[in-house]
Amino acid sequence: MKTKMYRCSLMLIIILICSSIVFGEELEMFQYTSDVEIHDKEDDFIMLEISPEVYGSMNPGLEDLRLYHEGKELDYLVFPKENQHKTERETPLDIYNKGIIDNLYSFEIMPPKEINIEDIEYIIHLNAPQYFINAKIYGSNDRKEWKYLKDQIVYSINGEYNKFRLDNIQYDVIKIEYPLLYNGETIEVNTAGYTQTEPVINKGDFKVVDFTTSKNEEEKAMEITIDYQYNHYSTKGVVLKTEEKYFYRQVTVRGSNDKENWTEITRTFIFRDGVSEKLEINYSPAEYRYLQMMVYNEDNQPIEIKEIKTETLPIYVLVNVADEPKDFMLKSYWGNPSLAAPKYDIENLNMGMDPQQYEKYRMDAYTENETFIGVRGQLALTERYPWLMPVSLALLTLGALVFLYRTVKQVG
Repeated sequence: MKTKMYRCSLMLIIILICSSIVFGEELEMFQYTSDVEIHDKEDDFIMLEISPEVYGSMNPGLEDLRLYHEGKELDYLVFPKENQHKTERETPLDIYNKGIIDNLYSFEIMPPKEINIEDIEYIIHLNAPQYFINAKIYGSNDRKEWKYLKDQIVYSINGEYNKFRLDNIQYDVIKIEYPLLYNGETIEVNTAGYTQTEPVINKGDFKVVDFTTSKNEEEKAMEITIDYQYNHYSTKGVVLKTEEKYFYRQVTVRGSNDKENWTEITRTFIFRDGVSEKLEINYSPAEYRYLQMMVYNEDNQPIEIKEIKTETLPIYVLVNVADEPKDFMLKSYWGNPSLAAPKYDIENLNMGMDPQQYEKYRMDAYTENETFIGVRGQLALTERYPWLMPVSLALLTLGALVFLYRTVKQVG
């Protein structure tokens, strides 16, 4: 009898030891924690917005973020940044009657009729790698009488093409005309088309930001630096405000989280010529505390920048709360760089990606986890000793087989 009890106790100990090794991420392994009160929940999923202050303390990929309610881990899905940035597709247009008259090059296009004209922008590609020309645009319904519509800058610089609108202009045919020679070379049209901006599901917010300026004599440039205060601050563009009337400047934008290691984000330009202007600098979503713009003045006087607005992006996490009560405390933990990103079922579900369709809650503050055991001890036992898991499983299997063998033998 004592032998049987001894064997059962030994088996139970082995199972408990192996279970503690294999399962569970102890909360002591996380450096930070936050509580968000959920109240009057009506849906199975909620959208959790993470404030810039909290996000600045996290790994940008959120690999180590874990969400709990009363010890139960909750599934979540990081809202994809692709849905936070506008995407465009270009549709080609046929070109008619291109040719030269009085040292002017001209061609015609026909606006699409099945699309709301206010939803599209036109784009022209000429046969030169870089150009910046002033074109005139005319409209006609019979190709005999042409009405002047507007002057329009057409450019291609550093692979960036401008787009222009013809809002509230209804003509069957549009003619575009410009000087034949550009920098002594003949420049002709290659292709023409229009772009439609896909709906931006998660629109950013524009906010005025503080900035500093300094001269870079070596580069003949003005450095504009923005400190967003928090690491990994998520943005996708800036808008400059100036009272200068006539200028053209190349601009390089780069970002950093420590002011030592800089990453180039984009190269573009800004201009104003009395006909049109470009003061917006757009780029793919970037996450940096510091944003620096190098405005190259060459031998011109520096431009005085009056104001800068930044387009910021919210950070969203979609959380599965289907089995939770209407009112509960959502506990979040993070701050363990050894953890890999979790794999949840929600990643494979066809979830709606519009944050407005979900109840929204915001994580505004966080604290140090009082039970955090420190960086040295935070690695899981199996990660500190990789051989431990297979050996433990082997022992568990062997113990079970021995136990079963002796039990069967005794019965027999």
